[in-house]
Amino acid sequence: MGNIKFTVNIVWKEKDTNKERPLIGPKVEICYKRLLKTASLGWGYLNDNGSVEINFNNKNDLLTFDKKVKLTIKIWPDTRHATVYRTIGCLYCADFTREYSGNNMTIKHVVDQANGEREKRLVIAEVLEFAARFVSDKLGEAPQHVNCMYPAATCGGACYSAMEGIYIHKDSFDSYRTIIHEYTHQIQRWFKLLDVLPGFMHLDNQDLTAKYTKGKGIYTALLEGHADYLPSRVKSAFSSQLDFVGYKNYDTNRPDKVWVDGYKKAYSGEGCEDTVARIFYDLTDDNAEILSEESNLLNTQENIKISDQMLFAVIKQLRVKYKLGEANLYLFTKMFCEYFPALKEEFNNILTIQKVAPHNVTIKSTNNAIKVEWTPGGQKESEYCKGLSYENIGTKKAETYQTKYVVSVYDANSRLVFKSEELKNPSYTIENDAIKLAKSKGNYILIKVLGKNTQSPATEYESAYYKYDLPSDKGISSSMTQGKPSIKIRTAIKTQLKK
Repeated sequence: MGNIKFTVNIVWKEKDTNKERPLIGPKVEICYKRLLKTASLGWGYLNDNGSVEINFNNKNDLLTFDKKVKLTIKIWPDTRHATVYRTIGCLYCADFTREYSGNNMTIKHVVDQANGEREKRLVIAEVLEFAARFVSDKLGEAPQHVNCMYPAATCGGACYSAMEGIYIHKDSFDSYRTIIHEYTHQIQRWFKLLDVLPGFMHLDNQDLTAKYTKGKGIYTALLEGHADYLPSRVKSAFSSQLDFVGYKNYDTNRPDKVWVDGYKKAYSGEGCEDTVARIFYDLTDDNAEILSEESNLLNTQENIKISDQMLFAVIKQLRVKYKLGEANLYLFTKMFCEYFPALKEEFNNILTIQKVAPHNVTIKSTNNAIKVEWTPGGQKESEYCKGLSYENIGTKKAETYQTKYVVSVYDANSRLVFKSEELKNPSYTIENDAIKLAKSKGNYILIKVLGKNTQSPATEYESAYYKYDLPSDKGISSSMTQGKPSIKIRTAIKTQLKK
């Protein structure tokens, strides 16, 4: 008689380098087969070192110590927060049988990630465990247990999320981004954030308002953008684990990458989920690098970031205030600025550089006046296809709309001096009287452009400050930059954050 302590260590093996790293999260069970009977000696979940200790009370001398015994080690695709099934209710484990002896047994096993379907389910279970930990640690919420089916017979290789769980296509078992994207839709349901409406599908880096009406398109872009943003944050929190063993990198144009050519070619707009994901990422990640095609811009970043939990709280309030299917990036912008008024200018900078707000503002002196021109923001400037399928765009008459603009002029103390009437075209001339009034407070002015989309539901976005050095009395000498808010504004932001 006596107690037996089993120390089980399970590791992944990297495909190319043969390096090893711990398998984290799945359930491990030790079984002993005697005659025709199989007895479970105990089970536990693998810790961050890929280990678990299982103590077995050998009171009936089930195991003898004087000779080797055959033990079966079962690794279940089942963690504290997720279970991965072959089909609904059908759960298989990866197992191996070896001979051991002694009171304290140390067992190590190396798992080949691509060995078979059972091992691939372990990959998915581990990724879901990381995602659940992020919800608990970073969002401060208690995640529910989620069921996942793999390999799922999905149309065209797609993965999807449904009320009963997540469905992962056979080719996506090692795509952490795809798995966590679908897991995020479960989070959205659990905490009543956003939800996919029946029949909705999304398209990466495209304008969803062309697939649906404007309202449905910008709603879908918000919820899918949120689901695109979260994988990058989970990866940031568990980078050493997710980078180690052969996870597919589908992230060329994703928030956790620095965009160069791919970013410049991307569609940017309130109806594009990738744009929403980049905005969320820019708001929360300390290492986010916001790029701009405007060569004469100053660095607009103040490195003032909100936590993922704060962002989560704002999105939750959207669902409290608005009905299912109504939320969108504009309403998020309004609510964000209500919660964090001191961060409004920081947010406007992000909206401008991500091309949702009017951008590429140019300011030139001409005949004792100032001419302002800009590129409209990412509220699509042609047509919304009302009630048409994506394939039938262009074959039927779509609904057109007009974007209107308002130019505002501020003095060097960031006080409003002048505001234009609503404009139909992306240009405006500021007359000399307004310039003189602004010049009395300093030698430069700040200019903003507001873009107002009149198509229902109406949306509007405000650009960042553009700083313009006023010409001297002796001649015209001007320069234009998209600048930081005044020192007064920046000081107010930092003071509020300290509170």
